[in-house]
Amino acid sequence: MAAQQEAERANAAKSEFLAHMSHELPIPMNAILGFAQLLERNEGTASGGRDSVQEILTVGHHLLKLINELLNLGNAKSDNLPMPQESTDAKAPQIQRGSHAP
Repeated sequence: MAAQQEAERANAAKSEFLAHMSHELPIPMNAILGFAQLLERNEGTASGGRDSVQEILTVGHHLLKLINELLNLGNAKSDNLPMPQESTDAKAPQIQRGSHAP
């Protein structure tokens, strides 16, 4: 009985952590992306700065996607939902100066 209570406490702590992180991680990342988009649209940003802004946007979108996938995975596991069986590419995008994805 003690083991079951400990497991329930651990599950409750995990659920509380996921609920907290579901707001604490994506919100700052969205703020970074928003400021990068403002810099991208600013005509006063030098061309070298624009390259850096594009890197921030590319990697930032990738990081936000990973954050959301991890949070969804944690929520799905805590709710005992069936997990889809599909492969994903977890590698970071390759960034080369001068050739940036939108």
